[in-house]
This record gives sequence, structure tokens and C-alpha cells, in this order.
Amino acid sequence: MRMVTVAGILAMAIGVNGARAEVAVAKVFGAGMVLQRGMALPVWGTAAPGERVTVAFAGQEKQATAGADGTWRVLLDKLPPNAQGREMAVTGTNVLKFDDVLVGDVWLCGGQSNMEYTLARSKGMSAPPAGVKDVSTEALAEAKAHPDGALRIFRVEKGRLKETLPNDGWHIAGGDAGGDALGKFSAIGYFFGKGLRTQENVPVGLIGSYWGGSRIEVWTPASAFVGTDLAKTGTAATRPGLIDGSIAGRYYDTMVAPMAGFGIKGMIWYQGESNLLETNNKDYLQKFSLLARSWRAAWGEGDFPIGTVQIAPLYYTKRKDPVPHTTETLPEFWAIQEKATEQVKNVGMVETLDLADSLGNIHPWNKWEVGSRLVNWARAEVYGEKGVEWSGPVLTNVDGTATRVILTFSHGNGLKAAGEKGIEGFEVEGADGHWSAAVPKVVGDAKLQLDGARLRGVRYGWREDFRGGLVNAAGLPAVPFEKQW
Repeated sequence: MRMVTVAGILAMAIGVNGARAEVAVAKVFGAGMVLQRGMALPVWGTAAPGERVTVAFAGQEKQATAGADGTWRVLLDKLPPNAQGREMAVTGTNVLKFDDVLVGDVWLCGGQSNMEYTLARSKGMSAPPAGVKDVSTEALAEAKAHPDGALRIFRVEKGRLKETLPNDGWHIAGGDAGGDALGKFSAIGYFFGKGLRTQENVPVGLIGSYWGGSRIEVWTPASAFVGTDLAKTGTAATRPGLIDGSIAGRYYDTMVAPMAGFGIKGMIWYQGESNLLETNNKDYLQKFSLLARSWRAAWGEGDFPIGTVQIAPLYYTKRKDPVPHTTETLPEFWAIQEKATEQVKNVGMVETLDLADSLGNIHPWNKWEVGSRLVNWARAEVYGEKGVEWSGPVLTNVDGTATRVILTFSHGNGLKAAGEKGIEGFEVEGADGHWSAAVPKVVGDAKLQLDGARLRGVRYGWREDFRGGLVNAAGLPAVPFEKQW
């Protein structure tokens, strides 16, 4: 893949030394990129004020004139998927040519270290237990040996915040230089993209922009907080832009905003651990809503789909963190994550309760299963494929008396115990406020029954070390909950 720059010969001949700026495009554009199918596509960049710019691709030619600030933008007509590489030319006083450009589906991969967790494991990353197949290592070797030319990756590099969208370019996932690039790319992102390639049979482009240990505030533009309670209380009241001690928009400004508008199908998001560690769930629901709203506004594509990942079980109470935790802090966060899927349009969450290999490790090794579950979410909720189960049981209704409660679940087909000891993890609250273990029984399709005396509450999985006790026919774990009346 190559990019060719042809100098403005006329400008050189008449001795114009810097009087005219060469045309340039936003850094997300490049050779080997994937463009989003089925939507009008912005292409933008800079040139000398008043300079005429032409973008030619797939039989289209679109023109724009650079404004007084030197920016220009054209809008390509909708494109069907195409796995045959073609050339895009951008012409002003110079010519930029980007070859091997495909058309398919483009997905953003964002979050913190569990999204950043690379396909090639580095020092400190846990490996599967003895006897368990190491899918990541095998997948990387397979991709290098037999690269899929229609699966492309673009990784925004971290650590260079003074630059605009630092990156190592677009690569075939595993081919040529793409082998090393793929090893540095998100494991979850890769398995998600690979699964979509298999299921949807169109080119897939993955854009990775993530940073281990990052809180949601740094990924949200500072402008999103203006006028909210978050900007009026605490440190933010005297130091605008500092939300709960974190610099709003710090990573967004250089690692996201410069590519906002590049056509995408949707986004997958795995983040939250750092907010739990440092703010103990404080306002996370509102913060996630602000992130989703601001990113969607910046892209201008409406409510594009967002697939989120439930953070895994962990002994937070055994850590020395900035804020104290109880054994219920993590379940409360799980409930917030689930509530986000109800309150923020077009958001889904896949569960990970059963994937925690060690309660002392914040990074479960099984990233291929997370990627697979996100693929099933996309198949069902984004691509509209029927009959694909992607979620574990989610409580939708509580109905009963003081001695009997009926629980109804969505995604509850084939409710059953996760193990051989019966359905575990349920508790009921008595009139004295005391919670005691209870064993429910399946009483119909997607329904459980709990019996007791003077019941006033029910909960499931309400502790940080819980790794699942109820699954559906697909073997996916139920989402923890607490309901009181």
C-alpha cells in the first residue's frame, strides 16, 4: 500500500515559496483504509484558503473550496461494499493518491486496558491455565501465515498527546508489516472484526483508540460537561474542565476528535474499572451518557450502535485504592452498566461474570470469548440477524406477594443452573432487613419463583466475587440485580 505526493510544479516554476499550502487530508485517511458502506461519506482536510480540491474515488468526483481557515470537506455518495482495492485521489496544487482502498464496515474499538490488551501478549499479561487452548497465540500465527486481505486495522498510538491522531497507518491484519501491527492491536477488537468478516462477508476496518488505566472523563470532550451538575460541583466548580480530579477530554482531543466524522458502523467499548477504582461508581451512568451523546454528535451519524462489556469480577476490597470499596461496589457498577443499556439508545452489554480466571487479576485472559459475544450482539442488534442469542438473562419484572415472588427475564429461554449444585447467587430480604440465601425454581419460560416469609426484596449475584449461578440455554450468565419494595 502506498501514498504518493505530487508537488505543485507550477507553483515551483514561478517561485512561490510557501505562498500556497499543499492539500492534506485528516490523518485517519490513508492507503489500505476501509470506507463505510451504505452512507454518505465525508472526506476532509486542509489546503490554502480558496484552493479548489477534488476527491476522486469509485467513479465519483467531488469538489470543494478551502475556506478562509484552510479547511475543506466533500461528501462522497453512498458506496456498496467492495473487497477489490481501488485508488482514491485528492487533488489541489498537489496530488495525494491512496491505493488499495476497500469499502465495508468500520468499527471503533475504545476503552482502557482490557480493550488495549494486545493479541501478542506482553510481559505481565496472564496466559490461559494449563490445558486450555491459547486462542490468541494461535490466531496471531494464523493471521501472519494466512492474512485476510479484507480485514484492516488502524491503531491510534498512545503517549504522544501533543500530536494530532498519532498512528502507524492502515494495515492488513497480519499481512506484510501488518503482522507486527496486529500483535500490538486489541485482542478483543481483532476477534470481533474476524467474527464479523466470517458472518457478514464484507471488508471490515477496525480503528483502535484506547489507553490502559484511563477514566471515562478523559474520553469525553470538556464541552459535554458544560452546564451539567458535574461541572458545578467539587473541583470542577473552581477549576473548569477538571471532573472528579480527571482532565475532561484529555485523550478525546487528540485521539478521537481528529477522526470524528470518518464513516463508521458502530463502536465497541470496554471501560469502567478505573472509574470504580477512583470514584467508586460516582455519576458513571451520567458520564457514559455524556460520552455516547458527544461522540455521536461529533460523528453526525445519529445514534450509532455501541456494544459495551461488563467489567469482570475482582476483589476490589483487597486493593489499596483512592476510595474505599465494599463487596457490593462492583455489583452496583454492574447495575449501572445494565441501566445504561436501558437509558441510552442503541447500547448493548455483553456479560463476563463467567470469564474471570482469577479474582486478583483485573485482566481476564479470555479475550476471544468477549470478542465472540460482541459479534453475536452485532449480528442480532445491528445487522438484524434472527435467532442469535447474545445476552444472558436480564430481569424485566418482579411480581408477587409477601411470601412468593415471580421473576421474569428477557433473554431467558432455557433458564438453568450454571453449575451442578443448582441455581446459586439468589438472596431474599425479610421484614427485618436481613438478606438470606434462597434457591429459586424454574416455573415457566423465562420465569423463576422464590418463596419466603414477609419478603421485601430480592437480589442476585450481589457480591464482587460472584462468577455466575444462572444461565440461559445459550450458556450466557444472568446480569446481577437488586430489587426492593
